[in-house]
Amino acid sequence: MLKQMLSLLLLLAATMFGTGFACSTQRTVDYVAKGNVRLSNLTAGVGAALNQAVAEGRLSDSKRLQSAEVLQRIVDGGGLVTRELDRIKAAYPDGNIPPSAFTSVDFLFSSAVVDPVFDLLTLVRTITDDQRDYLAVAVLALRELVLEIVARLGNNTQSYHRVMDREVTANV
Repeated sequence: MLKQMLSLLLLLAATMFGTGFACSTQRTVDYVAKGNVRLSNLTAGVGAALNQAVAEGRLSDSKRLQSAEVLQRIVDGGGLVTRELDRIKAAYPDGNIPPSAFTSVDFLFSSAVVDPVFDLLTLVRTITDDQRDYLAVAVLALRELVLEIVARLGNNTQSYHRVMDREVTANV
């Protein structure tokens, strides 16, 4: 039921922001760039939650290391997206960015950010309930930000379809 509600919210948000890249492409670049900064901050929060859980003996060091590897993939993916956004801004200094320029951003975000976030959700699911409290909140915040960015990119994108596919299997 929760998964269905979240999927419905994602569809609603995508509809509110428009389909495809219908909104101003310069605003989309700015929005995704700011979202990437927030993603970096939230990733740091997940790392802090992991360290706290290990310090309190609620999480094994091996699970922390597994999670840290996935977090690093998210950080690296965010860096790739940022560099691509910078490349697009430089290629279109007048701000008239064609929607087709976002194909590469969509691909990178989908594979380098969306996938690792959902991998982290899957990993958190393998942690017992008494250990997962700290992580679930932090990881779900990451997920919500990804859903927000994907909604801004639109529902005709690879990122949107990847999220919808992964949402079916995600359950924290």
